[in-house]
Amino acid sequence: MRWDAERYDSTHAPQIDAGMELIEMASVRAEDSILDIGCGTGN
Repeated sequence: MRWDAERYDSTHAPQIDAGMELIEMASVRAEDSILDIGCGTGN
């Protein structure tokens, strides 16, 4: 199977929503940095 980042992004929006919720819960500020070490496109 060939990796397709656009297809991944279009079908995995729930993960993005959950990530944004976790960032909010962690009180991440605009000047903070986040290292994404998971799979996907990094959104």
